[in-house]
Amino acid sequence: MTPFLPLIIWATYIASTKIDDYYYGSRYYNTVPDGYIDPTTYIPYFEIGGSILFLILLEPLFRKLYRKWYAAAEN
Repeated sequence: MTPFLPLIIWATYIASTKIDDYYYGSRYYNTVPDGYIDPTTYIPYFEIGGSILFLILLEPLFRKLYRKWYAAAEN
């Protein structure tokens, strides 16, 4: 889930600010209001950023979690 974390945070931000509701619910459907941020513009950046975040966290964070999991008893 680590590579998708930036994308999840961005989607939560868009859902909480209701930017899409403001745009699609306006009377002027074909016009873009001032300050409108298209959420789909940044999706590729967050996918690449999530992959980079995963590679950065792979060794320092997940090494400790893997050791803890591997050393734990089965039941």
